[in-house]
Amino acid sequence: MASGVGIMRKIIAGDRHRRTRLHDEKGNIVDAGEWKHLPSVLHRVAARKLFGRLYDEPWWTFTIKERVAALLRPDMTVVEFGAGQSTLWLAPHVGRLLSIEHDPAWWERTRGALARRGLTNVDLQLRGERDYADLAGVPDGSVDFCVIDGLLRGVCTRAVLPKMRPGGWIYLDNSDKDMDFADDGRNLRAAEAMLLRHAAPADVRYVTGFTIGSLNAQQGMLVRWTGLNQPVPPRPPVA
Repeated sequence: MASGVGIMRKIIAGDRHRRTRLHDEKGNIVDAGEWKHLPSVLHRVAARKLFGRLYDEPWWTFTIKERVAALLRPDMTVVEFGAGQSTLWLAPHVGRLLSIEHDPAWWERTRGALARRGLTNVDLQLRGERDYADLAGVPDGSVDFCVIDGLLRGVCTRAVLPKMRPGGWIYLDNSDKDMDFADDGRNLRAAEAMLLRHAAPADVRYVTGFTIGSLNAQQGMLVRWTGLNQPVPPRPPVA
């Protein structure tokens, strides 16, 4: 019995950021509605670790994936910061997808996967930090949905807000991270703070759940962009 308790403790043990695997980095425990997805999470973790299999789906929570799936339409224009499995999942559901990635190996892997699946509606761009969040080529008010994942999430949030169509949606992945750092204008704390300043409370939805491909809790933030009249603060320079 004691050994069984020890094994369970090891399985759910946290780290310096989380109290346990069942808590996100803000200290929130997994939402009650997420527990029904635990068997599917365990299946995907086993498939990845034992067979190297990755499903064409984002490493969000199942609840966020379901909510986003209900929002997507084939006429949508989408911007994604951080390419990967989410790119392969989003592309068949939308009209046009601009996906920006900074890692050459991951960009090449995603590019090959898109080609094998015949997905031609994705503009997959490899960028460095200096121009990672540059959306100068995207018309204002034209983006229906944005995924903010990857580098400089505060900078990416600032860049995409003028591009959003009123009534569109923004998903900030890992909104529980960077809790050890102040709002520096660039990190996740800055991204969350900016979205909260520019969205009505009723249009903000948080979900804490199990990451689809990894047995850890994380929080995601889904925001309906209504274009409140507060100006977007100027973008700080990227060193």
